[in-house]
Formats: sequence, structure tokens, C-alpha cells
Amino acid sequence: MNSKIRALIIDGSYTNRILLKALLEDFDFEVTEACNTLKALQMLDNAKPNIILLELSEPFKNGYDFLDSIGLYLKGIPVIVISVYDDQQIIREAYKRGASEYFIKPIDTQKLAIKLSHYVECVI
Repeated sequence: MNSKIRALIIDGSYTNRILLKALLEDFDFEVTEACNTLKALQMLDNAKPNIILLELSEPFKNGYDFLDSIGLYLKGIPVIVISVYDDQQIIREAYKRGASEYFIKPIDTQKLAIKLSHYVECVI
């Protein structure tokens, strides 16, 4: 791989961010972390992510609002939602607002790794 794929992890849980960061670094991603969506929005220009992993239930600006905010800004950038919400209406709404994938916590890291490898191939 000539240049690293840049990932932005947005999750209020430090533990979740560390777990996801370790997984992404195994794929040789360059990882930026944000503890909430407001900070993530401020970091977008500098981070220039190729992929975003988003916890849907963020306290300051929820994941739906974030998806709406970045919809035009990051056209074509995959957003993988990772959430505790296991409700079909919430999942449909996330897809409607631009999510590329939806994973329910606790995450099956093997399934996430398979999806990530697909996105790595698409970005290279």
C-alpha cells in the first residue's frame, strides 16, 4: 500500500476507541480519534478520513445529526455506524442518512474486519 488509509473513530468511550484503533492499525490505517461528534466535525479538514467509524449515540450532536452534517462534505466516504441500538427503525434511519454499514455492540470484530478489508480494497 503506497499511502495509509485514514480512519476517524468517533466514540465517547475511550475503551471502545482503543479497541477500534488497534483493529484498524492491524490493517495499517492511520487513525484519528474523537470523543464526540462536535470534535470530529472540527477535525475533518485536518484528518481527511477515507473511512469513519461512528457511535450513533453521541451526547452533544447525535450520530444522525453528524451524518446529516457530513452528507455533502464527505460524499463517497464510507461511514460505519457502531451502536448499542438494535432497533430496525434506528438502523433504517442510519442507512437513510448515509451510513454505509451498521454494527451492533458488542462488535463481532471478525465481521468488522471483513468489511474493513472490503473498504481497504475500494480505497487503494
